[in-house]
Amino acid sequence: MPAATPVPRWHSLLRSVNVTGMSNPTLANETGMPLLVTAAIARDAQGRVLITRRPDHKRHAGFWEFPGGKIDPGESPQDALCREIREELDAEVIVQQIFDVVYYRYDWGAVLLLAYLCRFAKPVLHNIGVAEHRWVTPGELSTFPILPADQPIITRLQDA
Repeated sequence: MPAATPVPRWHSLLRSVNVTGMSNPTLANETGMPLLVTAAIARDAQGRVLITRRPDHKRHAGFWEFPGGKIDPGESPQDALCREIREELDAEVIVQQIFDVVYYRYDWGAVLLLAYLCRFAKPVLHNIGVAEHRWVTPGELSTFPILPADQPIITRLQDA
């Protein structure tokens, strides 16, 4: 009999998720369910990781984060991540396997962040929906003001 495949720690979280309810920011706050968001963990040929800075007119302006965003109703997390990367960086991304799942409660509400390993189809990025982007080593990530929900991902990248 083959050995049992270990269930990733995020699996039980995702089984209990109501994607439709969580993907609507208003409904997520009204129901107490976390807002479901995605993030791209992309590395370049030198092993650097992509981060983006939030624009001045957005919540958490000036903070750095892994690119991505909210899942729209009826959208899969992978499709949402591809759409968000097109909107933010005018780029096409190839979504690979899930890297981590993070739950974080901000003062305005909770988020459930689905972070996927990704690679870009082309290396050229344009700052459309972000203030700027940078490729940084995992060790450099702690020198940037990063959104709190992204901190566990940074720790995992630095421990790898």
